[in-house]
Amino acid sequence: MFAILFLAQSTSTSSGGGILGLLPLVAIFGAMYFLLLRPQRKRTKQAQELQKSISEGDEVILNSGIYGFVSEVNDTFVWL
Repeated sequence: MFAILFLAQSTSTSSGGGILGLLPLVAIFGAMYFLLLRPQRKRTKQAQELQKSISEGDEVILNSGIYGFVSEVNDTFVWL
């Protein structure tokens, strides 16, 4: 009989650690931002600045490996 009372007392649950349980999740998202998203935005910004600085006569290499010289630059197109 005492064993049943002991088990009944030990099964009560406490909901402690509410905000503390979210701390690892917040830390993971913070690490993802600083390790993945922030550097990607920086590389995208650098690529856009490089594309804006292209002028006629510049030698370029495309992603496919094709070499060429810029012959004309419009607002939306660059002609090789």
